[in-house]
Amino acid sequence: MPPVVKMYPEEMRSLRLLLTSRQGLPADKESLYWLNIYQIPALKKELNAAERNVVLPLRIRLKIFIRPEGLNAPLTTDPEKLRFAVKGNKIAITNPTPWFMSLNVYSEDQQSIKNLTLAPQSDAYIDSHTPPKPGESVSYAVINDQGIPVNYTTILK
Repeated sequence: MPPVVKMYPEEMRSLRLLLTSRQGLPADKESLYWLNIYQIPALKKELNAAERNVVLPLRIRLKIFIRPEGLNAPLTTDPEKLRFAVKGNKIAITNPTPWFMSLNVYSEDQQSIKNLTLAPQSDAYIDSHTPPKPGESVSYAVINDQGIPVNYTTILK
């Protein structure tokens, strides 16, 4: 794959993304895309027989959220609308909002689920080591638009 951008040591570059069309995107909820950036180090053309190198290419993944024009920014109370319930041996999380929610969940038994991205108007089911019981408290941290985690606590229904 030819490089899109070639960079030299100590050089800095910026990347600009442009949305060229909103056609095909939902008008009532956010859309999520992943931007993958690969860093592939250059190799010397000639290596000595005794010289051995390990080349580690890096991949950086960024979430790109596209918010429809008519949809305002989420309110600070919107993460409190997430509903947590017991479904068998799993915890069901329902997101009734039109926004993606990036969150970390912590149950009473200190089990944690990190880096969960919950789609708008969808459900997620989390396995639990110990069977959850209705009435137990669950703490969760939602990452807001500024990238700051905000903590909340709720009761399992």
